[in-house]
Amino acid sequence: FHGNDVVYFRQPWDSLFFQSTYPKNRALIILDRPVYKPGQKILGRITLLRRRGDRYVPTDGEADVRIKDPYGNTVFSDEFETNENGTYHFEFKTTREISTGYYTVEVDFENEKSSREFMIKDYVKPSFEIFAETEPRFILSGKLITLKVKLKYLDGKPLSNGQVSLYCHEYMDFYEEKMFYKDSKFTDENGEAVFSVVTSKDYIGYLTLQILANDESGIQVEKTIDLYVHRDEVIIDGEFLRMEGKDFIKLKITDPNGNPLSGKGKIWLGDLEREFELKDGKAIVDVDDAWKVTVKFKNEYRVFYRYFHPREEEGEWVSLKVIKEGDLHPGSEFTVVLSSDFPGILVVGGEKMDEIILVDRTVKKTLKIREDEFSDRYFMIFKSVDGRTRRWVYPIVHEERVGKLEITTDKKEYQPGETIHFSLRNVGEDESKVISVVDKGVYLIREDRFSISNYLYPTMKYPNFQITSSLNHLNLYELFSFEKKIKSHVFTSSKEGGKGYVRQYFPDTAFWVYDAKGNEFSFKAPDTITTWRINVVSISERGIKEGRKEIKVTKPFEVKVFTPPFLIENDSFTGYIVIKNMTGEVGKVRIDVEVDGGNTTFKNGEYELKKTLRLPLRISNVRENLSITAYASFNDHKDAIR
Repeated sequence: FHGNDVVYFRQPWDSLFFQSTYPKNRALIILDRPVYKPGQKILGRITLLRRRGDRYVPTDGEADVRIKDPYGNTVFSDEFETNENGTYHFEFKTTREISTGYYTVEVDFENEKSSREFMIKDYVKPSFEIFAETEPRFILSGKLITLKVKLKYLDGKPLSNGQVSLYCHEYMDFYEEKMFYKDSKFTDENGEAVFSVVTSKDYIGYLTLQILANDESGIQVEKTIDLYVHRDEVIIDGEFLRMEGKDFIKLKITDPNGNPLSGKGKIWLGDLEREFELKDGKAIVDVDDAWKVTVKFKNEYRVFYRYFHPREEEGEWVSLKVIKEGDLHPGSEFTVVLSSDFPGILVVGGEKMDEIILVDRTVKKTLKIREDEFSDRYFMIFKSVDGRTRRWVYPIVHEERVGKLEITTDKKEYQPGETIHFSLRNVGEDESKVISVVDKGVYLIREDRFSISNYLYPTMKYPNFQITSSLNHLNLYELFSFEKKIKSHVFTSSKEGGKGYVRQYFPDTAFWVYDAKGNEFSFKAPDTITTWRINVVSISERGIKEGRKEIKVTKPFEVKVFTPPFLIENDSFTGYIVIKNMTGEVGKVRIDVEVDGGNTTFKNGEYELKKTLRLPLRISNVRENLSITAYASFNDHKDAIR
């Protein structure tokens, strides 16, 4: 074809060392939540899946499941056979002494492994979250930044008199940071605190705002905001590319509104300084073999580092045109027209290599995407005889493989102890469903970023095949799986006493069903004043659907008890009784406190109440199984908590 050149094609589909982006078999692992305390029960469901056409469908079979601790030790294992829906559920009761850290659920299904990570942490669940916004959006050095922080309880009420501390850091280089501002304030009755920060003069780079907040409980919640500080009203973007055997940087420079700029700028390649001309926001500058390039336009600087070989820019030497009707789908036919200054080889395919086409400078070829194509991208790679490579990528559109289901509730808000009814839409009643209802505070400890769509059908960023003269090794991230759920939750009952309903049931997971049929469900709202997240996954041969909805459980009049997170026998401490009044009424509140397993000096009686009342609660001589019950009544409103 071209002298003595040897071209080596590698598609490691059946290689012992290669793991496909879309393996033949998968296991979908669903847990009721992403983080657990030592001593809590881990609830899970596993659904075995097999490829059929361009998607995964449930299948029956036998598999092994293991839970491994942070040190790789197996703490739970089982060999199982799925039911008729292709599912299996498990429970694992942790001990109080179990090691904290990251754990992994591993499933081996016909020699193909799937996994899902979760965390065990001895946490205290937060009852509020931080919201923050900065002005202006485009930040200049030496100028004022206004940071507005708002604290909200998880049922949406503002957190007044909460302490907010702000620490601001600048980064002088990769290793050195400098704290240039710190302050502490208390939130107003709307839960807001406002900070004014002036950035250092002539500073350019990233700025970190670290926000720490706590309420009467002393539990600290943290939020971090990263901002970029500019020296001038200029935005510099760029990428490295290679043309005709030389390396360049392609610059795009605009104002903050995206309008292109023009003028002269400077560029440094180590100690070598060059000028460039910017026209309509664009410039291409020769950078030799420099790995670090500094660009200056007006007073703005930007440093670019080259970690990889730059991509080949499509220039006059090669062009490709795709002739098609509408989007590309599995089974679509289309025509490619390629023209090149040099002969070469064009390789095309999605998940697998479909065709190898010899190109004598020009070629016109009709191609067809496989009916069972799994990938969401179609790759075309051209390698010329002089060693140049060019790659084109086109999206493949599949019929919905992971759909959305709708969750509706009979009310927007509920009170503790009420029955919550919710319904599912866009899903068949006979489809197997996994349902969990989890306190939003759990996700503030560790957010669940798991996506079924990304897990089963990840985007192929790079093709599985290569044209090369040496062995190609494709590294993929460890497979993480998903679904989460278990068996129906059994409630302990809250008590109705002579002084009213006593709130004393505060679970992290309020409801869990691992293999439910039908579309109508209900459960009793726990006693936590919070927002609950309903997670639903439906799995059947017709496809997979998922949905999520948040619901509030709240009260306009609420009593809270704040104590230390742990105590020892004979301990003494000062906690707090806090009354939150969102009724709009004022007057006297009656407070009674009962202590079992300790002594208290708290005086039961009436106290003046406006919006928030905070009273010290002194307890001494703590004994085993300390129990504190606080009753509060105000006009026609009552609340009690144990």
